[in-house]
Amino acid sequence: MNNKEAMTALVEGKKIRDKYWNLNAYVKLNEEGNIIDYLNNSIALRFHEGGVWEEYIEYVDFNTAMQHIANGGRAKRKNWDYAIMLGFDGVFETIVWNKYDNDDEYTVKKQDILTKDWILL
Repeated sequence: MNNKEAMTALVEGKKIRDKYWNLNAYVKLNEEGNIIDYLNNSIALRFHEGGVWEEYIEYVDFNTAMQHIANGGRAKRKNWDYAIMLGFDGVFETIVWNKYDNDDEYTVKKQDILTKDWILL
């Protein structure tokens, strides 16, 4: 995103980061409207020409994602274009794919359990 989009994202309450920063680093606006970093330090952020901003996305582990789904949320892995969520098959609530309007059951794979690249939706 460009500088204008980054400033708009901040005003909308989103966390943003420069693509070249540490993966856990981001900035956001606090309640007073000051820009703070991920350690809650007030900072002066320079928007320079050619800025390479992106929205900060917090990644979680499998267990956190499953808890979120159990509470009615949706989750996806970093490179997925779709999500998983709870669905009702007439008898049980099961975890289903939300892809292409197809509610097939989701099958947990070992790599899904071991990764920490889940995104809560």
